[in-house]
Amino acid sequence: MIFLKGGRIVEFVPEGYPKYPKIETCFNRDKKFKVDENSIRLPEINNIKRWLVTEKIDGTSGRVIYDPNVGKVFYGGRTDRSDKNSYERLGIAKLLEEKFTLEKMREVFPDRVVTIFMEYYGEKINSSGNLRKGVSFRIFDVQVGDLWLEWESVKDIASKFEVKTVPEYGVVSFEEAVEIAKTCTSIVAQEEIGRDDIPAEGIVCRTVPLLLQRNGKRLMFKLKKKDY
Repeated sequence: MIFLKGGRIVEFVPEGYPKYPKIETCFNRDKKFKVDENSIRLPEINNIKRWLVTEKIDGTSGRVIYDPNVGKVFYGGRTDRSDKNSYERLGIAKLLEEKFTLEKMREVFPDRVVTIFMEYYGEKINSSGNLRKGVSFRIFDVQVGDLWLEWESVKDIASKFEVKTVPEYGVVSFEEAVEIAKTCTSIVAQEEIGRDDIPAEGIVCRTVPLLLQRNGKRLMFKLKKKDY
């Protein structure tokens, strides 16, 4: 754990709690490591007509976990090896502590272990420093127990904590999603600093409603502008 100004304590995620699974791209890559649109990596994609497309922010992912069995809220990065001290230095720990209090977690999730996944972004966080001054975060997924929530439920939970989700580009066809990945500008930048000329890192697409692959993983994919 680390100590913040004023003697407050933020406890970081111990081992054993859920981590966010890797999201694959939808295409195989050529010898130059660019995506090959003629070679789909996930054959299930051809059966899906509607995809929810959200902005992929070039920040760093993290999580907030509430475990009613131990009566604690944990804050941390994508992995158990994330740099704890950086959260205090960047001001992320203070933001999380203010929004995801133990009292609020108990109110929203009275008896379930929940993991809220989010993207931290802003100054000194990868290349997202051009999106805003200071730092912030946006929720992109929620897992309650072993269940992943539908996107509308994710947005509902975000509203309960008065925080934002990653922005949506809409529900579109696969072909339209690919075109969005090639041309999209950052909605975060538009909302945060009023600029509509900053490229987004890319997109993340999920099915509507949620569907699983044969291996039990959710059917999702990502595409980055630099893939082309």
